[in-house]
Amino acid sequence: MNRSRINLHGNKSDLCSGKTDSTSVMLEATRFTDLNSLKRSCMLPRIFLTLILPACVLLPTVISSEAQAETTELQAGAAAIDITPPVGTSLDGVISKNGPVTGVHDRIFSRALVLADGDTRIAICVNDLCMVERSYFDRAKKIVFEKTGLPVDRILMTSTHTHAAPRVPYGRATEQDDVYYEQLVEQMAAAIIQAEQNLAPAQIAWGSFDAGKYAACRRFLAEKGSVSINPFGVAGEQIKSVAGQSKSIIQPAAPVDPQCSLLSVQHRDGTPLAILGNMSIHYCGGYQKGQISADYFGAYTRHLAKKQTTENSHPPFVGMLSNGTSGNVGAVMKQDKKKYAAFEWIEEAGKQ
Repeated sequence: MNRSRINLHGNKSDLCSGKTDSTSVMLEATRFTDLNSLKRSCMLPRIFLTLILPACVLLPTVISSEAQAETTELQAGAAAIDITPPVGTSLDGVISKNGPVTGVHDRIFSRALVLADGDTRIAICVNDLCMVERSYFDRAKKIVFEKTGLPVDRILMTSTHTHAAPRVPYGRATEQDDVYYEQLVEQMAAAIIQAEQNLAPAQIAWGSFDAGKYAACRRFLAEKGSVSINPFGVAGEQIKSVAGQSKSIIQPAAPVDPQCSLLSVQHRDGTPLAILGNMSIHYCGGYQKGQISADYFGAYTRHLAKKQTTENSHPPFVGMLSNGTSGNVGAVMKQDKKKYAAFEWIEEAGKQ
């Protein structure tokens, strides 16, 4: 296996030991001839264990592309499709600020990464949405299979859980929402199809670093009798969510997952192709009512793209950030008492 170096912006990570410091990341990259050797080469971080390996261990599939069938080298392709809803679409993702879309702070996207080695293809698709009912993902997967031959059980799809985007279809209020949902299925499929069409010889690296200073438990053990009935009608609990200022709280209810995991993909010539990150922070928030935003997931990808070396002969670089084990994890930026303007917190988080 040939080895090279891949630069990532963040902390320096020892791939197998997890040791970190504050310098820029220099991850040890290995060119793999097939996905199976990739699985065996090192103890992979969470992003591989939870997203890629389940797809890699499935039974072999028939490859529809002649070009892919002729090579056993690792190939990768990525793409991003704009899925920003039009004004008037129901925006039910924003806590306590439900209502129609009135404007766009930052556009939202369906981002896809496809990996192939001539025998196996897998796809990962991350969508800037609050949540998506499984049947919509299943329909998108079916379209991808019909047009590329990529089996539906090799496609992993998720939403980031930004609270400034639609909940599909749980926020439905008008027929306009139905139109958007139908278009969304096609757009998510298009992102994966375009990524598959962009397949080219590639090399990859992975690593992780401790980002615990940006995360904190948002669920707290509270005094008995201080917690109201939960949304499911259960009384007597001692856990309060998002209650950091409450006088009845005793301590955080649980630890958090502090690791930020990264998968870096480059073209064979070293030009950045895509970076897929995974971070366990629920969301940042701080929106304006009616404004669409991808939250810190989108800010991260925008700032990340600015740091990458580009080459016009290649498709545009695609940054991706998926949500991890964030149900009880809130964002922490600074220890001061600063009051952030709308969306300011999101942008600051995306720069970190």
